[in-house]
Amino acid sequence: MLDFFDLKYKAFGLEITDSQVRVAQFKRGGNKLDGLVTRHVPLASGVVKDGEIKNSNALVLAIKRAVATVKDEKKIFGKYVVASLPENKAFSEIIQMPRLSLRDLRSAVIFEAENYIPLPIEKVYLDFEIIENPPAPADHFDILLVAMPRTVVDSYANAIKAAGLNPLAFEPESQAVIRTIMSAKPAGSGSLMITQIGDSRSNLIIYAAGSPRFTFSIPISNRYFLDTIVKFLKVSQEKAENLKTTLGILTQGFDRGAPADAKKDNDQGKKIFEAMVPGLVDFVQQAAKCLEYYKDHAAHEHGLGGEGRIGKVILCGSGADLKGLDGFISLKLNVPVIDGRQVVAVSDTSQKNGIGAINKYSGDSVVVAGLALRAITESGRIMAF
Repeated sequence: MLDFFDLKYKAFGLEITDSQVRVAQFKRGGNKLDGLVTRHVPLASGVVKDGEIKNSNALVLAIKRAVATVKDEKKIFGKYVVASLPENKAFSEIIQMPRLSLRDLRSAVIFEAENYIPLPIEKVYLDFEIIENPPAPADHFDILLVAMPRTVVDSYANAIKAAGLNPLAFEPESQAVIRTIMSAKPAGSGSLMITQIGDSRSNLIIYAAGSPRFTFSIPISNRYFLDTIVKFLKVSQEKAENLKTTLGILTQGFDRGAPADAKKDNDQGKKIFEAMVPGLVDFVQQAAKCLEYYKDHAAHEHGLGGEGRIGKVILCGSGADLKGLDGFISLKLNVPVIDGRQVVAVSDTSQKNGIGAINKYSGDSVVVAGLALRAITESGRIMAF
């Protein structure tokens, strides 16, 4: 077996959000992955806005700084990158296609995609993946179709190249999130809603039958949580971060099964919750709509009986550490909510590729960790030529 960690083509993950640039690469311990090296550099407001690059020069400098910071510590190597693309710019759909040869299937998918993509085909980059789920249907393939505007992808590619790096692959944030969470094969996975609360928006991902069924992006985010605390409690950004993780909305007593006296009469906690009510209500309403949509459209999923029932919500991302948020979501949606960091902490080794589950993970690394996992595979593909 080739040892890709000793080859010159060493790839790493690169995540670009509206407020951060993150890089990550796995270290090796013996014959398995041992920990994730991550670094991040903040972006000034307006450099990237709603997933669109507004100041390419500033972004290029931030990418260089992120990589240089790690290189100084001699932990991340290589110029090859697997990068994220903003979920709110992606179009994805599960479609059915006849069982054709791969060559004929590709042509047929491109033709069929015109019925699902709200942009001319020549203006998007299009990719697809065959979903293999037992029992596989005899007469057709289930296809995950993904498209992204060429203008968006080209702008990210140009910035990465200007930073002296070579993009190996791009993928929407949801794909990287799923790879991170599912690397640990959470017990009783079934149908999940993976709720990634990111820096500037949240992605609601319905995952079932071995594939994302659909994703939905909303503006409630970690930035919303922090800005709300700063504004209404008149505290610094640093203090807001501390209040978010140590107090949050926990004083409202949303945790099920908590003792009656667990609800504390705390003025700061009340102010935080009252200030966040509009955003939190909108958040759970959007999540409820996703659950209802999935329930109404799940009849075709193979191996699930078309129940359309979500077994659990996995909460992850930079804003997932708002204290008490898990209990609030669980109460409002009537679904168990699991901390994504606990899921990923489960140690597991895949027999298929020898990659161990991510056993050390911070909430804001959920996207870039998934990109770093794919970087291992992409490094191998380079050496195959």
